Amino acid sequence: MLDGRNLQKLISRIRNQLTCLWILFPLILTTACVLHPATGTEPSRELFGLNDSRPEDALLISGLIMGLDAAPATPQIMLYAAGSMDGGMGGIQNANGFCQSSPSQPPGTMSKAFLSTSDQDLISLPGVPADLAVRGPNGSLIADNWSDLFGTGESIENSMYDAGVLPFPSSTFYTGTDVNGQSSNLNTCLDWNSPSLQDTGAVGIANLTAENWINGGAPMECAYSHSILCAAW
Repeated sequence: MLDGRNLQKLISRIRNQLTCLWILFPLILTTACVLHPATGTEPSRELFGLNDSRPEDALLISGLIMGLDAAPATPQIMLYAAGSMDGGMGGIQNANGFCQSSPSQPPGTMSKAFLSTSDQDLISLPGVPADLAVRGPNGSLIADNWSDLFGTGESIENSMYDAGVLPFPSSTFYTGTDVNGQSSNLNTCLDWNSPSLQDTGAVGIANLTAENWINGGAPMECAYSHSILCAAW
Protein backbone atom coordinates (compact mmCIF):
# COMPACT_ATOMS: atom_id res chain seq x y z
CA MET A 1 0.00 0.00 0.00
CA LEU A 2 1.42 3.40 -0.98
CA ASP A 3 1.08 6.34 1.43
CA GLY A 4 0.44 9.89 0.19
CA ARG A 5 4.11 10.85 -0.02
CA ASN A 6 5.14 7.71 -1.93
CA LEU A 7 2.16 8.08 -4.22
CA GLN A 8 3.23 11.62 -5.08
CA LYS A 9 6.75 10.35 -5.81
CA LEU A 10 5.34 7.63 -8.01
CA ILE A 11 3.25 10.13 -10.00
CA SER A 12 6.31 12.29 -10.51
CA ARG A 13 8.36 9.30 -11.69
CA ILE A 14 5.60 8.23 -14.07
CA ARG A 15 5.58 11.71 -15.62
CA ASN A 16 9.34 11.63 -16.04
CA GLN A 17 9.31 8.09 -17.45
CA LEU A 18 6.54 8.89 -19.90
CA THR A 19 8.44 11.98 -21.08
CA CYS A 20 11.48 9.81 -21.72
CA LEU A 21 9.35 7.14 -23.35
CA TRP A 22 7.78 9.71 -25.68
CA ILE A 23 11.22 10.93 -26.78
CA LEU A 24 12.43 7.37 -27.42
CA PHE A 25 9.18 6.11 -28.93
CA PRO A 26 10.42 5.98 -32.56
CA LEU A 27 13.51 4.04 -31.42
CA ILE A 28 11.37 1.70 -29.35
CA LEU A 29 9.26 0.82 -32.39
CA THR A 30 12.23 0.29 -34.71
CA THR A 31 13.99 -2.02 -32.24
CA ALA A 32 10.98 -4.31 -31.76
CA CYS A 33 10.52 -3.05 -28.19
CA VAL A 34 14.00 -4.18 -27.05
CA LEU A 35 14.33 -0.83 -25.30
CA HIS A 36 10.83 -0.81 -23.91
CA PRO A 37 11.25 -0.47 -20.14
CA ALA A 38 8.48 -2.96 -19.36
CA THR A 39 8.94 -5.67 -21.98
CA GLY A 40 12.58 -5.26 -22.94
CA THR A 41 15.82 -6.64 -21.54
CA GLU A 42 17.22 -6.05 -18.06
CA PRO A 43 19.63 -3.34 -19.34
CA SER A 44 16.66 -1.49 -20.81
CA ARG A 45 14.98 -1.44 -17.42
CA GLU A 46 18.19 -0.16 -15.86
CA LEU A 47 18.27 2.58 -18.53
CA PHE A 48 14.86 3.74 -17.27
CA GLY A 49 15.84 3.23 -13.61
CA LEU A 50 13.21 0.55 -13.01
CA ASN A 51 13.34 -2.39 -10.64
CA ASP A 52 10.30 -4.67 -10.65
CA SER A 53 11.12 -5.85 -7.11
CA ARG A 54 9.93 -2.45 -5.83
CA PRO A 55 6.09 -2.25 -5.55
CA GLU A 56 5.93 1.22 -7.03
CA ASP A 57 8.09 0.16 -10.02
CA ALA A 58 5.99 -2.94 -10.56
CA LEU A 59 2.94 -0.67 -10.82
CA LEU A 60 4.73 1.60 -13.29
CA ILE A 61 5.87 -1.36 -15.41
CA SER A 62 2.31 -2.67 -15.47
CA GLY A 63 1.03 0.71 -16.66
CA LEU A 64 3.65 0.91 -19.40
CA ILE A 65 2.72 -2.56 -20.64
CA MET A 66 -0.93 -1.51 -20.80
CA GLY A 67 0.07 1.59 -22.78
CA LEU A 68 2.10 -0.50 -25.21
CA ASP A 69 -0.76 -2.93 -25.75
CA ALA A 70 -3.06 -0.01 -26.51
CA ALA A 71 -0.73 1.48 -29.14
CA PRO A 72 -2.36 1.51 -32.58
CA ALA A 73 -1.07 -0.92 -35.20
CA THR A 74 0.74 0.39 -38.27
CA PRO A 75 -1.81 0.95 -41.07
CA GLN A 76 -1.67 -1.78 -43.69
CA ILE A 77 -3.74 -3.81 -46.11
CA MET A 78 -4.13 -7.42 -45.05
CA LEU A 79 -5.11 -10.26 -47.36
CA TYR A 80 -6.95 -13.15 -45.77
CA ALA A 81 -9.09 -16.10 -46.83
CA ALA A 82 -12.79 -16.19 -45.97
CA GLY A 83 -13.47 -19.80 -46.97
CA SER A 84 -14.35 -21.51 -50.25
CA MET A 85 -17.25 -21.13 -52.66
CA ASP A 86 -18.15 -22.01 -56.22
CA GLY A 87 -18.69 -19.29 -58.79
CA GLY A 88 -22.32 -18.79 -57.82
CA MET A 89 -21.69 -16.39 -54.96
CA GLY A 90 -24.71 -14.23 -55.67
CA GLY A 91 -22.68 -11.42 -57.20
CA ILE A 92 -19.85 -9.24 -55.95
CA GLN A 93 -21.93 -7.68 -53.16
CA ASN A 94 -22.55 -11.08 -51.63
CA ALA A 95 -18.86 -11.91 -52.04
CA ASN A 96 -18.03 -8.70 -50.14
CA GLY A 97 -20.49 -9.71 -47.44
CA PHE A 98 -18.81 -13.10 -47.22
CA CYS A 99 -15.54 -11.33 -46.46
CA GLN A 100 -17.12 -8.95 -43.97
CA SER A 101 -18.76 -11.74 -42.00
CA SER A 102 -15.60 -13.84 -41.83
CA PRO A 103 -14.00 -14.31 -38.39
CA SER A 104 -10.65 -13.86 -40.16
CA GLN A 105 -11.34 -10.18 -40.85
CA PRO A 106 -9.18 -8.04 -38.53
CA PRO A 107 -11.33 -6.13 -35.99
CA GLY A 108 -12.12 -2.54 -36.83
CA THR A 109 -11.29 -2.81 -40.53
CA MET A 110 -13.15 -2.49 -43.81
CA SER A 111 -12.90 -5.30 -46.32
CA LYS A 112 -13.82 -6.29 -49.86
CA ALA A 113 -13.54 -9.45 -51.91
CA PHE A 114 -10.29 -9.81 -53.84
CA LEU A 115 -12.13 -10.24 -57.15
CA SER A 116 -12.53 -8.47 -60.47
CA THR A 117 -15.85 -8.20 -62.27
CA SER A 118 -16.66 -7.35 -65.86
CA ASP A 119 -16.97 -3.66 -64.93
CA GLN A 120 -14.47 -3.39 -62.05
CA ASP A 121 -10.76 -4.16 -62.28
CA LEU A 122 -9.17 -5.38 -59.08
CA ILE A 123 -6.20 -3.03 -59.46
CA SER A 124 -8.55 -0.05 -59.10
CA LEU A 125 -10.82 -1.49 -56.42
CA PRO A 126 -12.65 1.50 -54.85
CA GLY A 127 -11.70 2.44 -51.33
CA VAL A 128 -8.45 0.52 -51.09
CA PRO A 129 -5.61 2.79 -49.86
CA ALA A 130 -3.05 2.98 -52.65
CA ASP A 131 0.04 3.64 -50.53
CA LEU A 132 -0.17 1.02 -47.76
CA ALA A 133 1.93 -2.13 -47.62
CA VAL A 134 0.09 -5.39 -48.29
CA ARG A 135 0.73 -8.19 -45.79
CA GLY A 136 -0.57 -11.62 -44.87
CA PRO A 137 -2.05 -12.75 -41.54
CA ASN A 138 1.39 -13.85 -40.30
CA GLY A 139 2.82 -10.36 -40.96
CA SER A 140 4.87 -11.31 -44.02
CA LEU A 141 5.16 -8.61 -46.67
CA ILE A 142 3.35 -9.42 -49.91
CA ALA A 143 3.81 -6.10 -51.73
CA ASP A 144 4.94 -2.58 -50.87
CA ASN A 145 1.60 -1.17 -52.05
CA TRP A 146 -1.58 -2.19 -53.85
CA SER A 147 -0.38 -1.62 -57.41
CA ASP A 148 2.75 -3.70 -56.76
CA LEU A 149 0.55 -6.78 -56.54
CA PHE A 150 0.09 -6.66 -60.30
CA GLY A 151 2.03 -6.27 -63.52
CA THR A 152 3.59 -8.24 -66.35
CA GLY A 153 7.05 -9.37 -65.32
CA GLU A 154 6.44 -8.34 -61.71
CA SER A 155 6.49 -10.62 -58.68
CA ILE A 156 5.21 -10.41 -55.12
CA GLU A 157 7.47 -10.66 -52.07
CA ASN A 158 5.83 -13.71 -50.49
CA SER A 159 3.29 -16.17 -51.84
CA MET A 160 -0.19 -16.53 -50.39
CA TYR A 161 0.99 -19.72 -48.74
CA ASP A 162 4.15 -18.23 -47.20
CA ALA A 163 2.24 -15.14 -46.01
CA GLY A 164 -0.29 -17.31 -44.16
CA VAL A 165 -3.22 -16.36 -46.38
CA LEU A 166 -3.86 -19.94 -47.55
CA PRO A 167 -3.04 -23.19 -45.75
CA PHE A 168 -1.58 -25.29 -48.56
CA PRO A 169 0.89 -24.57 -51.40
CA SER A 170 -1.58 -26.07 -53.87
CA SER A 171 -4.54 -23.99 -52.72
CA THR A 172 -6.37 -22.17 -55.51
CA PHE A 173 -8.46 -19.03 -55.22
CA TYR A 174 -10.87 -17.23 -57.51
CA THR A 175 -9.69 -13.86 -58.84
CA GLY A 176 -11.35 -13.15 -62.20
CA THR A 177 -8.21 -11.12 -62.81
CA ASP A 178 -5.30 -11.12 -65.27
CA VAL A 179 -1.67 -10.52 -64.28
CA ASN A 180 -2.07 -6.76 -64.75
CA GLY A 181 -4.88 -6.55 -62.21
CA GLN A 182 -7.60 -6.12 -64.82
CA SER A 183 -10.73 -8.16 -65.31
CA SER A 184 -10.02 -11.43 -67.11
CA ASN A 185 -12.50 -11.31 -70.00
CA LEU A 186 -15.29 -13.90 -69.75
CA ASN A 187 -13.61 -15.52 -66.74
CA THR A 188 -15.53 -14.02 -63.83
CA CYS A 189 -18.24 -16.69 -63.54
CA LEU A 190 -20.76 -14.21 -64.94
CA ASP A 191 -19.71 -11.67 -62.33
CA TRP A 192 -19.78 -14.35 -59.65
CA ASN A 193 -23.35 -15.36 -60.31
CA SER A 194 -22.76 -18.68 -62.09
CA PRO A 195 -22.16 -22.12 -60.54
CA SER A 196 -22.21 -23.71 -64.02
CA LEU A 197 -19.75 -26.02 -65.74
CA GLN A 198 -20.34 -23.93 -68.85
CA ASP A 199 -18.79 -20.79 -67.33
CA THR A 200 -15.27 -20.20 -66.09
CA GLY A 201 -13.36 -18.10 -63.58
CA ALA A 202 -9.69 -17.14 -63.44
CA VAL A 203 -7.86 -18.51 -60.40
CA GLY A 204 -4.57 -17.92 -58.63
CA ILE A 205 -2.30 -20.46 -56.96
CA ALA A 206 -1.06 -20.17 -53.38
CA ASN A 207 2.62 -21.05 -53.81
CA LEU A 208 3.43 -18.72 -56.73
CA THR A 209 5.18 -15.35 -56.52
CA ALA A 210 5.76 -14.63 -60.22
CA GLU A 211 3.24 -12.57 -62.18
CA ASN A 212 0.94 -15.57 -62.63
CA TRP A 213 0.32 -15.90 -58.89
CA ILE A 214 -3.05 -14.25 -59.54
CA ASN A 215 -3.83 -16.05 -62.79
CA GLY A 216 -2.23 -19.46 -62.70
CA GLY A 217 -3.13 -20.84 -66.09
CA ALA A 218 -6.35 -22.17 -67.57
CA PRO A 219 -9.54 -20.81 -65.94
CA MET A 220 -11.63 -23.22 -63.88
CA GLU A 221 -15.26 -24.23 -64.32
CA CYS A 222 -17.47 -22.21 -62.00
CA ALA A 223 -19.13 -25.34 -60.61
CA TYR A 224 -16.06 -26.02 -58.48
CA SER A 225 -15.20 -24.38 -55.17
CA HIS A 226 -12.05 -22.37 -54.68
CA SER A 227 -10.90 -20.10 -51.87
CA ILE A 228 -12.17 -16.53 -51.66
CA LEU A 229 -9.54 -13.96 -50.73
CA CYS A 230 -10.37 -10.64 -49.09
CA ALA A 231 -8.54 -7.36 -48.59
CA ALA A 232 -8.94 -5.53 -45.27
CA TRP A 233 -7.65 -2.09 -44.29
